[in-house]
Amino acid sequence: MLSAISILAILAAVLIWLIVAVFLPTRERIQNFDRVLEVEKEILRKHGLERLPQFPD
Repeated sequence: MLSAISILAILAAVLIWLIVAVFLPTRERIQNFDRVLEVEKEILRKHGLERLPQFPD
């Protein structure tokens, strides 16, 4: 039977793997989204619109 230390080591490895699997792609997605926003701003500037229309709440 596995000892408590072995079980904790396995759980720690799984937790680290999950953190890497979840948060690293998220950082890349955020950077890609920032690039998309920059491209959209450039398109708006080309058409003479500095900002998107603001709608009252």
